[in-house]
Amino acid sequence: MTKRWRCGAAAGTVGFGLDLRRPPLVRFVQSGAVILDYTASIDPFREQRGADIMSVLQALTVTVTIARPPQEVYDYAREERNFAAWTTSFSRSIRQEDDWWIVETDEDPVYIRFVPRNDYGILDHEARVGDGSIVWNRMRVVPNGSGSEVLFTLFRQPDVSEAKFAEDAGMVRRDLETLRRVLEG
Repeated sequence: MTKRWRCGAAAGTVGFGLDLRRPPLVRFVQSGAVILDYTASIDPFREQRGADIMSVLQALTVTVTIARPPQEVYDYAREERNFAAWTTSFSRSIRQEDDWWIVETDEDPVYIRFVPRNDYGILDHEARVGDGSIVWNRMRVVPNGSGSEVLFTLFRQPDVSEAKFAEDAGMVRRDLETLRRVLEG
């Protein structure tokens, strides 16, 4: 029997099928970075069953192992002034304006704001892009032996093509590799 995640709602049951027997697809492994695709475990018949199904976005988790203590990785990555030094795939510079950090890119500026400092390694941050929309980026630093694992989950927005999503995932992978190189010296 397939195990399924279910979510109850006042007006009835809303659910989405996530086959917990199936592991995520490993999209690629390169230079220590791994991308996991959990959408392969989503029930392929959810669209045919109608409106009682909760929609989910395609998600990829990019990871990189860094041979530095988790607190050191977290402190460096959480310091906004360091952001442009390791997000080199799109950042040219960064400056603060009120409670936002403005990242200058080759295109429009991107406004970022991290969640408050915490003891859990959570580096989630919101990014306000050129059209004014806000995208939440989910990022974590977790212990891996005496070193760290950095995880970044990328969600494919409804208006993003498969090619653009793959390009974005490649940029995240390169940025996490840059973070690793900077911290491992």
